[in-house]
Amino acid sequence: MRRFFVFFGVVSTLLFCTVSMEQKRLLINDPQFLESRFLAMESKIQSLMTTKAEMESKIQTLTTSNAEMDSKIQTFTTSKAQMESKIQTLATSNSEMDSKIQTLTREVETLKVNNSKVVGGATYVRWGRKTCPDADSELVYWGYTGGSLYNQGGGAAEFVCLPRDPTFHNILSSAFSFMYGSEYESNFVSGIHDDDVPCAVCRSLRSTSVIMLASREHCYSGWKTEYSGFLSSGDTRDSAASQFVCLDRHPDVLDHSSANENGKVFYTVMAKCGSLPCPPYKDGQQLYCSVCSK
Repeated sequence: MRRFFVFFGVVSTLLFCTVSMEQKRLLINDPQFLESRFLAMESKIQSLMTTKAEMESKIQTLTTSNAEMDSKIQTFTTSKAQMESKIQTLATSNSEMDSKIQTLTREVETLKVNNSKVVGGATYVRWGRKTCPDADSELVYWGYTGGSLYNQGGGAAEFVCLPRDPTFHNILSSAFSFMYGSEYESNFVSGIHDDDVPCAVCRSLRSTSVIMLASREHCYSGWKTEYSGFLSSGDTRDSAASQFVCLDRHPDVLDHSSANENGKVFYTVMAKCGSLPCPPYKDGQQLYCSVCSK
C-alpha cells in the first residue's frame, strides 16, 4: 500500500512539470504576450525617463537657487563691509565732533571768565528819554534837561541832566547865574514843539569807553550803538553859547508843560559847506548822530 502512494506521488509530480513546461513554451511563442510585455517595458522606460527629466529639472532648479543664494550672500557680504565702513566713518566723525565740542566748551568757559572781569562803568546821557536803551546798561537816574537861558551871553554852554529830587542850601550872594529848563524848538518829530525835554543818565555794564559820533546814524565796527538820533544844539542867532548833543531819534516829553517858556533850547543841526568838505557832506542837510560804547 505504501508503495502505491509513493508511485502515485512521483507520477503526479512528473505530470505537473510536463504541463508547466508546455505552458511556458506557449507563452513565449505567443505574439500577444510578447507585445504586452514590450509595451509594459516601454511604459516603464518612459516613466523612468520622465522621472529622470523631473530629477534633472529639480537639480537645475536647486543649482539656480544655489547660485542666487551665493549672489545674495555676496551682496550681503558687500553691504556688511560698506556698513562697517560707514560705521567707522561715523565713529571718526563723532570723535572729531566730541573734540570740537570740548574745544568750544573751553572757549565758552574762557569767555565767561573774561566777561566776568569786564566791569563796565562808562556813563552817558540819553537826551530826550527817561530810560536807558537795553539790559547792558543801568539807569542811574532820569530827570529834566536844563541849562542857561538861550539869550544870556554869559550863560554856561553845557546841557545838564537835572535829577528830580534836588537838595538845597541857603547861601547869601549878590551875584549868581540861573538854571532853566529846556524845550524842543525844532520839530524833530511831529507834535513836540515847545514841549519840555527829559533826560536819562545811564551806566554801561560792559563798556569802559563812550563817545558821541556826530553825523553818523550808526557806530563803526567794533563799537556798540547805545542809541542814535538827531545832532542838536542852540540856535546860531542866540547870544548864549551852546554845545552839540545827540538827541534820541524817538524823543519823549515831560508831562508838566508845553508852554513856550524857552530856557535851554534844542535846534536841529544842518551841514554848511565851505570849510566843511562837500562832498562827503551836503549843504543844508540835517545831521544825525549816535552814542557809541566799547
